[in-house]
Amino acid sequence: MKDIPGQLEQLRAEARLGGGQRRIDAQHA
Repeated sequence: MKDIPGQLEQLRAEARLGGGQRRIDAQHA
């Protein structure tokens, strides 16, 4: 669980590429 910042960065990059912003919003809703 040391690589959480890297995971968040990867998720953000994937969201930018795949338009997954809705998934991120749902996660933080």
